[in-house]
Amino acid sequence: MCLRVKKDWVPTDFSTFCPEAIVEIGRLPDIVEDRSIPIQLKRNLPSEECSRFRKRKVIPQAAELRVRTATWANQNVASLTGAEPEIPPELNDRQQDVCDPLIAIDDVAGDQWPERARQALIALLADVRACFLAGEVHDGHRRSRPGPSTTRGMP
Repeated sequence: MCLRVKKDWVPTDFSTFCPEAIVEIGRLPDIVEDRSIPIQLKRNLPSEECSRFRKRKVIPQAAELRVRTATWANQNVASLTGAEPEIPPELNDRQQDVCDPLIAIDDVAGDQWPERARQALIALLADVRACFLAGEVHDGHRRSRPGPSTTRGMP
């Protein structure tokens, strides 16, 4: 990244290799939303069944996953630090910035992951474009998008 120093822009390294979750009811600020990979959640409809989340049941699974993830990250941090993955040109500059570390992880993971990740990004972009072209989006938001005005699955 570049940092402005007086009237010049100076390339500067920042330690930013870290996923972060931001929870918001309603809309994120534009500057955050534009640089994010959103995961939309919705309430279950009364007709939908789901099992209850029991923290005591997932703690052992989470502990195992935490160890495996930390081990993999420690083994691959050097590869990830210097990674400059090839990002699909269909993505704009901010989308490329957001997806860069994710694609780097997929590249290091190998196997089918690099190709699947790139295909998923392009498919997501195509879906977003289709929503705009179909007039489903207004002012950056889907018109039919459930949001804070939805209560327990009911409008």
